[in-house]
Amino acid sequence: GFLGVKEVVAIQADLSDVGARINLAPTNKLSVFISSMLAATTVQLAELLILLAFVIGVLGISFGDQLGYIALTCVVGSLTGVTFGACVGVIVKKGEGLKTGILIGSTMTMCFLAGMMFADMKYIVATKVPILGYLNPANLITDSFYALYYYNTHTQFFTDILLLCGFTVLFSAITYFVLRRQKYASL
Repeated sequence: GFLGVKEVVAIQADLSDVGARINLAPTNKLSVFISSMLAATTVQLAELLILLAFVIGVLGISFGDQLGYIALTCVVGSLTGVTFGACVGVIVKKGEGLKTGILIGSTMTMCFLAGMMFADMKYIVATKVPILGYLNPANLITDSFYALYYYNTHTQFFTDILLLCGFTVLFSAITYFVLRRQKYASL
């Protein structure tokens, strides 16, 4: 999400000099947005590939025959995270510090509800408020990995991946429509 916030700040004219130059250029905001999101996602995926190579090569942890599905989860999870950060970046109208703070707070809340800080929380959410598990991107990412580990079929895995893709489209659409409507009186 941090890369998404950074990219959105970089293309907003009131928050950065680069953004002022981008907004003066006769380019389509959709193409600027897509290229910046793809660049951020490429950096994120490169980091994840280095991490996976370290875990497999140096630590010697085997992922069996599920490596392709793990890579798919990494790609879709990265896209969702970057677009979520971008969405937070355009919705919050203050400076980069507040945008980052809200991103951290919302991400930590989602991770807590996904059971990443208190293992029983995932079970509590699943039994008391099951819809919350499907509305939480962090839960969908962890659930994708759990589905690969515990289930013989990939039904739950692909359900989680499709929901993550839906969130990616939703966050991207919100970000684009907010960016498209921004006008600046003077640059």
